[in-house]
Amino acid sequence: MSSSSVTILTPDQYDQLNQTERDAYCNALADLKLWKQPGYDARADECNQYGYVPSIGLGAAFLALFILLTFVHTIFAVGYKRNWNRWWTMLTITAGGILEIVGWVSRVLAHSSPYDNGPFIAQTTTLIIAPVFFSAALYLLLGFIIVELGTEHSLLKPKLYGAIFISCDFISLVLQGAGGGLAATANTQKDSDVGTNIMEAGIVFQLVATIVFAVLALNFRQKAKRVGALPDRYSRLYYLELAIAIGTAMVIIRGIYRTVELAQGWNGYLIEHEYYILFDAFPMVILLISLALAHPFWTFPQSRPKTIDAEKIDTQSTMA
Repeated sequence: MSSSSVTILTPDQYDQLNQTERDAYCNALADLKLWKQPGYDARADECNQYGYVPSIGLGAAFLALFILLTFVHTIFAVGYKRNWNRWWTMLTITAGGILEIVGWVSRVLAHSSPYDNGPFIAQTTTLIIAPVFFSAALYLLLGFIIVELGTEHSLLKPKLYGAIFISCDFISLVLQGAGGGLAATANTQKDSDVGTNIMEAGIVFQLVATIVFAVLALNFRQKAKRVGALPDRYSRLYYLELAIAIGTAMVIIRGIYRTVELAQGWNGYLIEHEYYILFDAFPMVILLISLALAHPFWTFPQSRPKTIDAEKIDTQSTMA
């Protein structure tokens, strides 16, 4: 079958091409804008790496949400600078939000050019990496709450939550970034599979680390509850604690989705049906909304603005 002067190749014929021939073939098809023609089947198009044409409506909606939420979190973090000498830790959320914005901008651009590798690589790497920065904020916030409620109830010293789990996130970040880059630019199926496996290992590693973090947080809460050290229900600190729990659950849900998605491969059912990306986007939106509503800007004790400085953490950790 042909379209204008370009012969549409079968998957087997496409696989036999080298990378230069594939690029030339896809560029020729891109000039024809096949994705705009009636009856276009994206999953049968070897040049369309998405398996569909990204929706501009869906992309624009989540782009607007992440721009708004990132702006709100940035304003809160900077606004809290007067009251909290560790306000900068909340800028990790801003970093993650910026990556989400880049990812969704890329998906919006991909609507008009689904053959372009640039937006595909950008959205693949940024949307997978972004939650690492949100997780870092959760780890740090739990450490601050432990200092407030009593370090004796925690299995780990408060400063270790950030040190251990952010280190885990860094390892995850390197694996996901390296794997995603290799998979997106691979010239052979073998290289693509290697990249995918590396990226999946990074996501699984992050998922396991988050689950361990959740177990430690629950253990702390149970010990604090037994001695009546938990904040009163509906107090400000209670809402921050609740936001951390919701955020952690969202990171776990998103991690499970991404693990299953990558396990199916780049031609799997989940990755080739766009609406499943909601399992990535919605949990992150809920996480950001939860942390905005219970931001330390107004939920952390204001009467003791220096409560969680490094000196107190070190002192209480030693005493514990």
